Amino acid sequence: MKPSVLFLIAYLFITSNLNAQQITWARTYGDTGTVSEQGVDILQTFDGNYVVLATRSYDGNNQKILLLKLDIYGNIMWEKMVADSIISHNPYRFQQTHDSGFIITGVSGSAFLIKTDKDGNLKWRKIYTQTYPQTYSSSVITTMDNGYIFCGRVPFFNPPSDRGYIVKTDPSGNVQWERVYEDSLFTTYNEIIQTKKYDGYYLVGRTYNITQPVTFYTVCKKMNLTGEIKWSNTFGKNSTGLNVMILDDTSLIINSSKQSPFSPRLFRIDTSGIVIWDSIYQSPSFSGGIPFICKDSQNNIQKVGGVNGNVTYTEISPLGGQHVLRPFQTSGFLSTYSNIIKNTIDGGFMIVGTVFTGNQFSQKVDIMVLKTDSLVHGPVLVSIPYSQISSIATEFELLQNYPNPFNSETMIEFILPQKKYVEIHVYDIRGKIVKYLKNEYMNEGNYKVKFNGNDLSSGIYFYSMKINGNFIVTKVMLLIK
Repeated sequence: MKPSVLFLIAYLFITSNLNAQQITWARTYGDTGTVSEQGVDILQTFDGNYVVLATRSYDGNNQKILLLKLDIYGNIMWEKMVADSIISHNPYRFQQTHDSGFIITGVSGSAFLIKTDKDGNLKWRKIYTQTYPQTYSSSVITTMDNGYIFCGRVPFFNPPSDRGYIVKTDPSGNVQWERVYEDSLFTTYNEIIQTKKYDGYYLVGRTYNITQPVTFYTVCKKMNLTGEIKWSNTFGKNSTGLNVMILDDTSLIINSSKQSPFSPRLFRIDTSGIVIWDSIYQSPSFSGGIPFICKDSQNNIQKVGGVNGNVTYTEISPLGGQHVLRPFQTSGFLSTYSNIIKNTIDGGFMIVGTVFTGNQFSQKVDIMVLKTDSLVHGPVLVSIPYSQISSIATEFELLQNYPNPFNSETMIEFILPQKKYVEIHVYDIRGKIVKYLKNEYMNEGNYKVKFNGNDLSSGIYFYSMKINGNFIVTKVMLLIK
């Protein structure tokens, strides 16, 4: 991949709020020519880096699944085309699995699960048409027994209808049980999450009957570990439930959209399904992707989407009041859209989506990734030539420290194929350098350097290697005293 890269600013955003000190950057990633690539989802991996779930299309129709591994500064560590075949795949969500691999779900004619190893290599692929000729999946999570559960819908044709669909599998993707719920003629589930006590699941989606005029409602259900419904509630006329999030011990937030006219909408419900508040947020021309939510350390709700072709961030208080409505600054793009926002371990956020460049007659579509601080501030999105970004990363290697976790002392090993100026630094979770391990010219060879954390507190730390001033890779280590 030869990514078209956005201006990289790896800086500490210093404010009076200490929690706002995180590394931030913004990039696009895309192949050359007419290849279209769109960001779908993102997660922070167990090693502290990031993996982007994306699609790649060569003809505008036949979509392929792309996994892109990034370090904490946005540098590409590896990329993999997953299930690269003539069959088109539309991935929707993914999660990291207990073995550090990834489980991906979506639709390829019918619902699929794809399992990869930690480097994005395909392990298995399953299509779920054993009971029903056509199925759809929109969300997947791992379960306590290292299996998976996904949700979506099943279309029926006589009479025409959609029914909510849940499948539980073992670690190899084999069906352990599946459920089709027939409480409404038309129901689809858009997301499933585990309860806070890990004793069941919450589902959110849309339900409606074919009466005139057609009226949609958000639906939320709680089920136990075997798929038995414990409670179900519908609310919000002319709304569609998109995703759900646990806010605290007693309540959930449901992210929804209101039709006619289209507006973002949130519900806060208690753990019995009773609505606490319902707020509609007027936002002109709100469009692009699926507006997604997460929360900050104060339980403020963070929401992203698109307004007038720009990525827009909204902060909403736990009581439903809108605090902030702010577009991200961009330059040189026709439009930008976001699909998802996720928390990062340094207190900031990751946003993934799509950028469009060119003109109305010839457009280029690329992946967009924004890393923000805890206040959801980030650098201006400005495109620069890829030639200005070093490609040296594939020539050098920084190994995982050992032992890890460690108590006071650990060893860091690195490999140099040629003489270069080497910098190896250790950072705390806010991005502040706490140790300078190497700052010198070094000949080719294998090296080990000891890191002593006697004067540091327990916690997560990062260590990175620079070659001639260019970031090569960053890894994570855990100090336990």
